[in-house]
Amino acid sequence: MTIYEPNPDVGPVGVEFEEFADVPILAEDRPPPPMSDEDTPLPNHLCALVSMLHQARADVARHTAFESEARAAGDAELADWCRDLADADRQKVARARSMVAARLHAA
Repeated sequence: MTIYEPNPDVGPVGVEFEEFADVPILAEDRPPPPMSDEDTPLPNHLCALVSMLHQARADVARHTAFESEARAAGDAELADWCRDLADADRQKVARARSMVAARLHAA
């Protein structure tokens, strides 16, 4: 007994829309255009510095989470290494913060 018999008159769903497969549905799905100094009140090198600060802060959180997971798994060596990475990232955050502050006060 066949539960499902395909209907030869009906093609696969979505075939007629294949030409749109790579088109983002929402405008937010498209990458933003590159920015220039005219698009922002901050010069590109300062925007890059702020981006590095943001990334270092994210790295602290990520390495701290990895450390917790490694400790929970009983892997002290890996946990210690992740702690060292987080500490190094904290130093990057502190330096980047002071660099951003100095440049914003000078502007």
